Amino acid sequence: MKPIDNTNDPSDKHILLPITTTLNKYVELKTEQEKAKNRRPELTIVTIISFIVGATSFCYTLKSPSTDDMKRAVEQVLSEKSANRPAQ
Repeated sequence: MKPIDNTNDPSDKHILLPITTTLNKYVELKTEQEKAKNRRPELTIVTIISFIVGATSFCYTLKSPSTDDMKRAVEQVLSEKSANRPAQ
């Protein structure tokens, strides 16, 4: 039962209404905060996994060949194929 329901004077209801509204919002915020606190370990695991994937991708990016290296490799393969091709 709310304190507003116990009073018979309408002015009391107008005075207590903002207080009860504020208290209800506080309870909702407190509940949301507890829910967020319970999800924290799951989010930490996701963050760690994302960091590992990102760091691994960055390492592969640093070790990948440059465009000049790829161009030279393609030219070498094409020249070897043309050199090994029988004359017609």
